[in-house]
Parts: sequence; C-alpha cells; structure tokens
Amino acid sequence: MGKLAKVLWAGQGMRLRTETSHHPRMKRFLECVPHVMGVIKDIHQAVIDNDLDVLKEKTAPPAPRVILTSKDANGLTPLHKAAGLAHTQIVEYILSVWPSLSSDEDHTGKTPLHWAASAKNNARSFNLLVQAGADETALDDRNKPAEHYKNKPGDIDRSLLAVIPEAPRISQQGFPAYFDWAMFTLPDDSDEVAYGVLQALL
Repeated sequence: MGKLAKVLWAGQGMRLRTETSHHPRMKRFLECVPHVMGVIKDIHQAVIDNDLDVLKEKTAPPAPRVILTSKDANGLTPLHKAAGLAHTQIVEYILSVWPSLSSDEDHTGKTPLHWAASAKNNARSFNLLVQAGADETALDDRNKPAEHYKNKPGDIDRSLLAVIPEAPRISQQGFPAYFDWAMFTLPDDSDEVAYGVLQALL
C-alpha cells in the first residue's frame, strides 16, 4: 500500500477515488482515502488561515508525520504555503517535526525558500529554512535561486498559496471503525495488489 499512499501524498488522491478492489485490505484502504483527503484539506486550510492549533491537532499522533508532505494540485506542501505566507510559527512547527521538508520541491522546482523569499518582511521564515538545511543556491525550473524572488516577487504566482487540495464530501460520522493510519505509512511496496492498482493509474 506504500506506493498508493505516495499517490495520495502527491496530491493525486482523486485518482484513487475511481479505483476498486475485491482484495479486503485494498478495499479498506480505498474506502479510507476520502477521509485522509479530508484531513489533508484541513491541514492546508489551517496553514492558509495561520491556525497553528488546528494544524497541531490534525497532525498529532496517530496521524503519521508524512502527512506534512501532502501536496496540492500544484505540488505545494504545507511548508511551501506557510513560508510563502510568512506564517512563521507554522514554519517553525513543521520544521521541528521534519526539518528536511525545507528541501521539498513543488511542480515548478521551487522549494519553500523560494516562496519565503517572495513574501515581504519574511526574514525570520527565510532564516529558519536556511538553518534547517534549505539550499540558498537551489534553482527552480526557471533557473532562478530563492534570492531572485526577494528582488522580483512579482515573478512568482503567489495566488497558488491559497489553493486548497480537493476532498470528496464524506459522512459526518467520521472515520470508519476499521480505519488505521498504518495503512498509509507501512512501506509494503512489494504488495502485488497495490502494485496492480498503481499500474492502472499510470
């Protein structure tokens, strides 16, 4: 199921919504996908709203820390958004959970540092990312380092920072009784059933 979870974290959960399986474990996984997509949506919304309390609640155990890698349709993670919106406390929190997320790239090759550079009065977020290991010389797909966007913030589409990942409507009853976050974290990439579904998606 590990490979299918990667599809979900990559912001492509809707592709899993049309999949079906007769394999009991795979069927349970696919039935839980909408619920996890809802949590991902809530996490991105909390970051946009600068609501650290909700973010902590949604990412607290038993939710796996990998949920912080969840991307929207443009490949932006919660850290990209927090950095670009100058939500310093959220940047600090995410980096305290997983410092290496400072190097994640969106679909245009931009790291959170590129986004942080484009925000006004955002030296604190920028410095936190550098301290966490972000590479100031990393180039995006336009061959621009983060510093470029400090000088030319208009060269980056900041409207992307407000994009919220899609999630289907689900019943208000919450997660199914059999829901287990381990379904979305176990690295069982050799699972033939999961591999078959993944191949159908590609």
